[in-house]
Amino acid sequence: MNKISLWPMIGSLLLVFLAACFISDKAAAEPQTLTISGATGSPGATDPYTEFSLDNGQTWSPAYLYGEHPWGVIPGTNSWINCGPSGTDYCIGQSVLYRVQFNVPAPFTNPQIAFEVKADNYADIWLNGTSAGHIESSGVISGDATVNNAVYAGVNEARILLTDSGGWVGLNFKITVQVDAPFPPTLADTIPPTTTDDAPANWVNHNVDVRLTAADNTNGSVVAATYYKVNNGAIQNGQIVSLSAEGIHTVNYWSVDHAGNVETTRTATVKIDKTAPVTTDNAPAHWVNNAVTVTLQVYDTGAGAAATYYVLDGGAQQTGTAIELSTEGVHTIDYWTVDQAGNAETPHRKSVIVKFIPMNNGEFRIDDIVKLLDQGTVQQKDMNFDGIFDVRDLEIMLIGVTPVVIR
Repeated sequence: MNKISLWPMIGSLLLVFLAACFISDKAAAEPQTLTISGATGSPGATDPYTEFSLDNGQTWSPAYLYGEHPWGVIPGTNSWINCGPSGTDYCIGQSVLYRVQFNVPAPFTNPQIAFEVKADNYADIWLNGTSAGHIESSGVISGDATVNNAVYAGVNEARILLTDSGGWVGLNFKITVQVDAPFPPTLADTIPPTTTDDAPANWVNHNVDVRLTAADNTNGSVVAATYYKVNNGAIQNGQIVSLSAEGIHTVNYWSVDHAGNVETTRTATVKIDKTAPVTTDNAPAHWVNNAVTVTLQVYDTGAGAAATYYVLDGGAQQTGTAIELSTEGVHTIDYWTVDQAGNAETPHRKSVIVKFIPMNNGEFRIDDIVKLLDQGTVQQKDMNFDGIFDVRDLEIMLIGVTPVVIR
């Protein structure tokens, strides 16, 4: 039986292992570079990674791009940065603190950082709390051993305090970070997502699904979740808010990205009214002997009335709540109201008889009926204007009789 030696196999495996270690160490030792340009973009937009503070770092807001400056721009950039969208309207004569954050992978060695800055007028620069130097107008600062050693694994922060002495104001910079590491440094995401809604602006008369759309900034860590509350209720997770109950609903919503940046809460208001208005009238219950104005009264506890319509005697549709009847005849009024949510009331119909006949001091009494029956013409006695005098006309007369008080 032949014996098989394991030593050649072990030797081969050892060579593979050593080669892998050599390659891994060599990859880890390769220089990795991050260049941060402040800034590129369209004037009026916000820079995706530069923030400013007017209260010494207590609160931060995205810095604005306002275009070119008489002093030019650093190659690789096309805009200066300011605390407002216009180069001459913001931060004049002030000291404004700016910051940029970036991630350095672990493990790393041989950190090197350089700052190229154009400042109107003075810039003081720090890296993670360590002073890197002072620049007037423009200059380049390459980090010394103290500054370079201030770089650490994880999130680093470069701060630039810009001091203006009047006139134009702003900042233009380029920061170069180089380390020997397995992966390059990256910009840190400090800007929260932005969420919008498609809630209707006006009252509606149907169920509503409000869609929340969240987006992170260009260099962001991507949206992790969107949250919302309805009428100050429990916090829920999702991008569709379903509402069906009538009333005014308040939807508070916000998003969070994978870097943990939490968006400032936004608010949408949704107004739902599914109930039509109710319209009443003050039309007389019996015939009248004079011109009369019928007034329409609208009741709506939701969206409120948008318009009240009426049709008089089958004529054209009109808008209003006061209907004047000044001619003899049986007048027919059809009326209804539509509210601001689009709910239309079922039309009402009311008939009003206007008949000009002689009365006793403005009152229609039994003796007036007797006189009318005895001396009146058919036309005068025709209370419903159907061309004849019959029992229905007598009924209408009696309805309008003024009661007699017997003492």
